[in-house]
Amino acid sequence: MWDELQPEIPPDLPPEDPHWGEALRVWGMWDELQPQLYPDPPPEDPHQGRPYQCEQYGKSFIQRSHLIRHQNIHAEERPYKCGECGKGFNQRSKLIIHQKIHTGERPYECGECGKSFSQRSQLICHQRIHTRERPYECEQCGMSFSQTFHLICHQRIHTGERPYKCEQCGKSFNQSSNLIRHQNIHTEERPYKCGECGKSFNQRSKLINHLKIHTGERS
Repeated sequence: MWDELQPEIPPDLPPEDPHWGEALRVWGMWDELQPQLYPDPPPEDPHQGRPYQCEQYGKSFIQRSHLIRHQNIHAEERPYKCGECGKGFNQRSKLIIHQKIHTGERPYECGECGKSFSQRSQLICHQRIHTRERPYECEQCGMSFSQTFHLICHQRIHTGERPYKCEQCGKSFNQSSNLIRHQNIHTEERPYKCGECGKSFNQRSKLINHLKIHTGERS
């Protein structure tokens, strides 16, 4: 409708015509009115349609999987170095937590048993031993756990996921600890040593079974 109001200078109107100046004046008024009649649209939200946003860099993504892939790139960047051991971290907060290993600082103490921890999250997980709280439940079978890590490991039973692969033989495992235990086979490393006779084993479970020889306990 507003387009019909836009004045036009007739193409056959010569400059010497007395109406030429009036037409130019009206046209100049139109230039002033046009922004009011046709205001610029509001700027688009750069995150519109991209609900998954990286808190570290502000970049947003359409799918959660794309955000995770993006975050994995940052996980490989480790600009924050520990002055004691040289270990690098992708976040300054993680470096601060790590440095407590060297200082021996354990500011978070359990009110039940007095055990102390370097991180508040460790204390919270520990306290669930006393409260027997298991807030993380498996949707597949209903089994519950005190830590998200234990739930994630458990869920791999249902999904069959084995993300930890041995580079020597290609065998894969659902937990990193199982991979480390398996790798001792290839390296012939035997870190589990019997305090009674000095015999060593590549798996803790084998050491436990061996100790029954000394205690007389039947397996």
